[in-house]
Amino acid sequence: MAKFNYTKLNSIAILIIALSAVAVSVWQVNLTRAHNRLTVQPYLDTDIKIDEGAILTIKNKGQGAAQVTYFRLELNGQEFEDWSVLFKAIDENVTVNLGRTFEKDDVIGANEELVLCTLPSGTSGPAKITIIIGYQSIYDEPFEFKTSFSWGG
Repeated sequence: MAKFNYTKLNSIAILIIALSAVAVSVWQVNLTRAHNRLTVQPYLDTDIKIDEGAILTIKNKGQGAAQVTYFRLELNGQEFEDWSVLFKAIDENVTVNLGRTFEKDDVIGANEELVLCTLPSGTSGPAKITIIIGYQSIYDEPFEFKTSFSWGG
């Protein structure tokens, strides 16, 4: 009767267990990385608040900061970089009391809400305004926020 070599079997079993542990560790690290990216992902959203006048705000509803890479305004497809110029294109008699734009590398913090502009009343006609903000997370993941609304008339 032949003797079975348990030493060789033990070595193979230990090798399989070690390789399995390495594979599970790599898998777990990848899951943790993906989770961490999601927990600090910024999420931008706008809101129009009507009190004594109309105020357009932007809020980062995510848990991480949004680093702005570009900011554009569009009126019926034409690009603008400033609110006052945009509203002058709608109606020359309109003045914007408060208008905020963003420069490259400006940061919108987590849960931070900023006033983008006070929306003037009495504009000549309805206009479709589009706000486009390119931004990235702390992991340099690019995102684009784009929203449109009609104003005036």
